[in-house]
Amino acid sequence: MSLAPLDKVSLRRTTESDVAAMYAIGTDEASNELAGTKPRTWAAFRARWAEILADPDGTVTRVVPRVILFDGSFVGSINVFPQDDRD
Repeated sequence: MSLAPLDKVSLRRTTESDVAAMYAIGTDEASNELAGTKPRTWAAFRARWAEILADPDGTVTRVVPRVILFDGSFVGSINVFPQDDRD
């Protein structure tokens, strides 16, 4: 496996237009089976992301979301949030 050139990988702030793509990734049946998780409903997922996106600096939700881009295209997401008082 070869790694992508780092100059083609970037992060940007998550926007409302990313939410449907993130939901599609999160509802992948094989991924959920492997992880032993159950996806949220679209309504619950969208409601949570409305909270997160309304709090751009993460002071209320304590979530700082970013999407991962490869060569300018959405490929995934990552979030920073405290757990056990650590980021």
